[in-house]
Amino acid sequence: MPRSRASPPRCATPGCEPAASHRSAPVPSAEAIGALVALGLANTGIGFCLFYALIDRAGAGKASLITYVIPGVAALLGIGVLGEDFGANTALGLALILAGSWLASGGTGPVVESRSDRRS
Repeated sequence: MPRSRASPPRCATPGCEPAASHRSAPVPSAEAIGALVALGLANTGIGFCLFYALIDRAGAGKASLITYVIPGVAALLGIGVLGEDFGANTALGLALILAGSWLASGGTGPVVESRSDRRS
């Protein structure tokens, strides 16, 4: 049976229909593009600069520990910004994150060597 020209193409793979429909998305406004550029420069750019400064001061091993506390920061932002509940599970999770970060750092606090120690 011949297919009508008005019908969209069909795919044998489930889930590919949206991609096969060939509908074009609207072009973002200049305000939206400006917001993306500002967020990219501010958040990503400044974040990378701070992270590289941390690597310079504390070393790559200790600096990588910052990734362990990201879920804790997300939980605290959820509580502060979105008004989410702070329950026993959240407290336990934050305690486990901090304990794991402490253990991963060798069970020591932050050790930052001075610039005069690094030059010798």
